[in-house]
Amino acid sequence: QHFCKIILLKQRPKKLFERIRVVGVCDSSGAIYDENGFSLQQLLNHKEKTGLVEFASTQNQEQIRSFKDAEEMVKSIPSYDVLVDASPVNLNDGNPGLQCARISIARGANVVFANKAPLVLDYKGLHDLAIEQKVEIAFSATVCGGLPVINVGQRDLVGADFVSIKGIFNSTTNYILSQMELGNSREHALAEAQKTGIAEADPHLDVAGIDTANKLVIIANSLLKIDTPIRLEQVVICGIEKISKQDLDSAKAEGYTIKLVASATMDKNMKKYSYTVAPERVEIDSFLGRASNTDMCICFETDIYETISMKTNETGVFPTSAAVLRDILNMKRFKLK
Repeated sequence: QHFCKIILLKQRPKKLFERIRVVGVCDSSGAIYDENGFSLQQLLNHKEKTGLVEFASTQNQEQIRSFKDAEEMVKSIPSYDVLVDASPVNLNDGNPGLQCARISIARGANVVFANKAPLVLDYKGLHDLAIEQKVEIAFSATVCGGLPVINVGQRDLVGADFVSIKGIFNSTTNYILSQMELGNSREHALAEAQKTGIAEADPHLDVAGIDTANKLVIIANSLLKIDTPIRLEQVVICGIEKISKQDLDSAKAEGYTIKLVASATMDKNMKKYSYTVAPERVEIDSFLGRASNTDMCICFETDIYETISMKTNETGVFPTSAAVLRDILNMKRFKLK
């Protein structure tokens, strides 16, 4: 929905956005397709009114084809340029996102991921298939919303060896910990995070550190020079469930705060990385310590660029949708001449 809202918001200059037509949409109610493209405003109005895309009313009602789900649609419709996967995270088998991505790539379509699960479960397989089919995969929206972590790491830090990558990758847990410091309950803070839309559909993924670990896996596999892609099982994960107000007060009294920190760190022999997600005491005035509430941040320690840090404050889901648009516009097929 928010991706469509951004397209409507940024309709000018038309030279940039007239190339993007949304021809297929899917949610839990089913999938619909219109080869001429949907009226995004009508589609949004219907979705906001009914909660469903199925039977959405458009100007070209007679041209709409309906399907039971996304997989049936991507198998059946004529060629399309890009599949955007914004389906919920499913770490069991990655579906429907993973299967739809495989089908789309095999059919010659590019894929933009906002959903982390397919990349966590089959990073190498998806990339190998994309190379074979000569299409592109983009996934900057899977890591820290609009913060261009993947873009900076791959493009701007090219040639570097990473000594460590460390950061706060989950705005929900950061918000919860910040609110607990102020005396609010964990439950109240989580409810507020869900209200704004920053929490995962399953908030356990946030609180238990799994969402942060998913992002660490994607960052490691896309940026680090490692022979074999790492898997989620290789990350030592501890969430914030056991952090109490007393823990936060004790840390504050000593000049520290507690953050859920992800890190990939090269060992002393420079032979392999270790991967952790865990609550850490960090100095209040440090880069990580100053990231509060819905802030997310990352710190790259490199051999040739030294240390580069970035931070974003995202109070909603628009930046993630903007990152999807960024990935589409950066694809060769859509770049302006």
